[in-house]
Amino acid sequence: MISGLPSFTQLPAGVVLSAQHFDVDEATLQRLDPATLPAALATAVLKRRIEFLAGRHCARTALRQAGHDGAAPLQIGDDRAPQWPSGWIGAITHSHGAALAIVAPATRYAGLGIDIEPWVDAARTERLRAQVGIDAEWALRPAELTQAEWFTAVFSMKESLFKALYPQVRRYFGFHDAEVVAAGADSATLRLTVALAGDCPIGAEYAIAIARSDDFVLTLCAVPAER
Repeated sequence: MISGLPSFTQLPAGVVLSAQHFDVDEATLQRLDPATLPAALATAVLKRRIEFLAGRHCARTALRQAGHDGAAPLQIGDDRAPQWPSGWIGAITHSHGAALAIVAPATRYAGLGIDIEPWVDAARTERLRAQVGIDAEWALRPAELTQAEWFTAVFSMKESLFKALYPQVRRYFGFHDAEVVAAGADSATLRLTVALAGDCPIGAEYAIAIARSDDFVLTLCAVPAER
């Protein structure tokens, strides 16, 4: 992992991760090849264009490292999600100058989710905590984390879960449709509080990996192809 970014002690079997830092400037845009931008983003603000290209660059790098040897356009689908090559699945995240992507064979995983977030301050935590979780989840805070750090981690975990499950359920769901039921400093378990689909019933549980650095929290959810 790149210096300054969180690093997982171990990735799930078959999952490959690629990461990079990026600056928001014209030189970075040219390095990332703006000709590959989809038409819908051609006139987007510089930051949005660079984030998109940096994320796609990480995704293509991860695909190559995982053994995919063909072209990977990774166009935007109707649901705004990346269109992965046949036989592959993945997820992309970017925030505050960091971009990461994970990929794996679709035969091994039904869904992958990854999310990176900068640490949220105490004031924002207090303002948003009721939108993101319930008292029982905040009570599970590991001793190693402050309340604001735990809020940031829970927010990120639920984002990763959404990315991992969306390819299966093809519907949007909110923060309160899953809750943390077990937690440590490096891992947690989320449980669905609603039925999202036949393969994602109410009560289904999902493991989340957590990594931290001074600036960010990084979470990952890998849903096996057969549960």
